[in-house]
This record gives sequence, C-alpha cells and structure tokens, in this order.
Amino acid sequence: PQLRWDVVRVLSDNNVSASKKSVRRPAYEQLLADIESGLVRRLIIDKPDRLWRRNAELEHLIDVIEKHPVEIAVVKSGDIDLNSTNGRMVARILGATAQGEAETIRDRIKRKMAEIMEKGGWKGGMRPLGWELKGGRLVLVPAEVKILVEAKDRVLAGESLRAICIDWERRGI
Repeated sequence: PQLRWDVVRVLSDNNVSASKKSVRRPAYEQLLADIESGLVRRLIIDKPDRLWRRNAELEHLIDVIEKHPVEIAVVKSGDIDLNSTNGRMVARILGATAQGEAETIRDRIKRKMAEIMEKGGWKGGMRPLGWELKGGRLVLVPAEVKILVEAKDRVLAGESLRAICIDWERRGI
C-alpha cells in the first residue's frame, strides 16, 4: 500500500559496512541524532539489514525509538514496529539472521583468501617490496630483496627506520 509520506531527506552510508564494529557510519549516526531531537517521526528503509546488521546496533536503535517513537516502513518486506513487543522480536530475529549472514560471508572470504595465499596467489592490494605479480602469483624480485636485506642489516646494526627511509627516498627507492 502507498503510505503517501513525503520524503524530506535521504541519508545513505554507501559502501560502508554495517557489519563491522569498528566502522563509523556518519549518516546512520546523523539519523539517530535526528530521531533523538524529534526531527524524524517516520522512516523508510530498503530492508532491515541495510539499517542494522548487528544485534548490538539494533538494541541501541530500539532504545532510541522507545524514547522517541518512529514509524518504520520497509520497502522490500513488511513494516517493522520497534514500538511494540512483537515488532522488536521480529526485528531481533531479522537482525540475528543478517548478522549470521554477514559472519558466514566473512568466514567464506577468509577461507578463500587463505586458499589463494596457500597456493602462492595474490589476494590484492599494493605490491609488497621484494615481490612482483606475474600471472596472478607473487614472485621474488632479487634486486628488491637485496635492498630489504640491506635494510634489515642496518636496523640490526642500530640504525633507525627513519634514517633508512630518508636514505631510500634520496636513492629513489
């Protein structure tokens, strides 16, 4: 059914994972602040796990909404009523499912990356000094390994990393 709600503002944390504890989501934090200040009384979300992905985050959201009631309409499923006992129970079940899915994905990726590295493959990122990528595999670069051995010997002799870095920069390394 059409709610006929006017969309006043869109908040989005694109490309920011909701499943990692350490990641800040500025738009989500702004939403919570807006709810607490009474600016938000209705909320439209794509699906619940786009708003919260961890149960700890859901519990905080429930605490905020208990003090500042908000209607939540969900585009891709039924509405979530965090103002009612049954609604909170459903949200917690959905949250547990989303959190489990995120953990399963994380475990699968970890296993795949370990498998790639075990086979000598490269999982991406910056090329480490001393290695180069050939045919999807890392191979030693003898000239760069020589530089790394030299740096190791200099550190063991008591030279500072800063001094070595200054020297490398001067030498164009």
